[in-house]
Amino acid sequence: AIAYGIVPADAMETRRVAGRIVPAMITTTALVSSLSCLELVKVLKGLPLKLHRNAFVNLALPFFAFTAPLPAEEIAGVNGKTHTIWDRIVIKGSSKSPVESMTLRKFLSKVQKK
Repeated sequence: AIAYGIVPADAMETRRVAGRIVPAMITTTALVSSLSCLELVKVLKGLPLKLHRNAFVNLALPFFAFTAPLPAEEIAGVNGKTHTIWDRIVIKGSSKSPVESMTLRKFLSKVQKK
């Protein structure tokens, strides 16, 4: 504590501070878990993006703010298609052997076809 300019505390003061931190961590974890589960249910039900929410929470104030998420930015891709950072391209290798490696030339030709 002295190395960082923090006033040293006795054992009872340390216990008092720690006794406040643990319940705050548990409360915050429960809140974040429940908000995540609510959003997961929305994803599983296939609800549109406008019904999802981003949450900013400060339990010390208390302050809760919910905003609608923005759609992902679209980026120009190959063959005039657009992609977002959430898109994925699945490239299947050889069906003969799962160990067989794919050359860079084969990979690029498959990407350009998609």
